[in-house]
Amino acid sequence: VAPRRVDARVLLARLYARTANLSGAVTELQQAHADAPHRLDIALDLTQYLQDLGEVERAARQLEGVVADVASDDTVHGARAAALLARQGRVEDAIAMLEKLERGTDENAGLLLANLYRRRGRIAQASAVYEGLLRHPSASTVELAADFYGAEGDHARAASTLALLDDLPLKPGTADLVRASYDVRHGTPAEAIARLAEAARRVGSNELLWQNLLTLKVRLSEQEGLADLVAEAAAACPHDAGLRE
Repeated sequence: VAPRRVDARVLLARLYARTANLSGAVTELQQAHADAPHRLDIALDLTQYLQDLGEVERAARQLEGVVADVASDDTVHGARAAALLARQGRVEDAIAMLEKLERGTDENAGLLLANLYRRRGRIAQASAVYEGLLRHPSASTVELAADFYGAEGDHARAASTLALLDDLPLKPGTADLVRASYDVRHGTPAEAIARLAEAARRVGSNELLWQNLLTLKVRLSEQEGLADLVAEAAAACPHDAGLRE
């Protein structure tokens, strides 16, 4: 079968999925998988959509074949298979899948493994994974590692982890969002609001900062000054239709 035909079926399946036609997506992917059984991306998409449809047994059978075929150096498909295993409630199988991978500095696989260790209460192992990832940190790694240390009561370690943001080449406002996320979980919402408000005004037309600030204010039912803040956000981000409505 021509690869172009298979790719066309995959594209059509994803379009179906975006319009909530999961049955149509599954039909296209079943044919694509039959035509290209070696394509793990197709098998994983098919597993995901079967899970979304509640076809638990079919999804489990499909996933078993993927797990058996993932090579130890294939962290992309391996991490995705592990996430689907965890979604099925098979957390220990997901951990085993990730542990057999040659993860190196692969962020997605490492963060998923650390998260699953946390869910299982395997704190020392989670800590070891975060420490490895923090040798080459990203904003996502810093955010999740700091949350881990904060949850464990090690706020000094969390602070030193958050300080790594200062040396990363991030878009304006990204570090403020990460620190505000930590404030919400382990500090006080008031600290998060103050941080986001200062950052939004300093950075200017950063829609994400303003949206997070307004969402937090609404979630906390803080009505005082909210209308003025919405107007300020709309003026700062005139092209954001959501802030104008």
